[in-house]
Amino acid sequence: ANEYAMLECVDDLSPDDHWVNVDVIQKRTHFPPLSDAVWPTEKGFDIIISAIPRGTIVIWPDSVETLENDGRLVCSVNVKTRYQFLFQHAAYFSRKVVIDVQ
Repeated sequence: ANEYAMLECVDDLSPDDHWVNVDVIQKRTHFPPLSDAVWPTEKGFDIIISAIPRGTIVIWPDSVETLENDGRLVCSVNVKTRYQFLFQHAAYFSRKVVIDVQ
């Protein structure tokens, strides 16, 4: 026997505000707080962002996309400027983090 999940269609649901968790429509919430730090290194600086939820897609300053599952990222840079990261996860609204390396 085939089993299919049935979702009720509701006109006032927006995919920008909701997501599907298995077979339950849930409202997106704010992205959890992230911790960030900039540490000097021998060749420049390390940008460290932690407390990243498992399964988060990160769009890095150079537009590369990675799937983060270990809760933390390290970006090594050698130029003092602003670096923007975009965090996307199905359960949360996207979050942009801008790090100023001085």
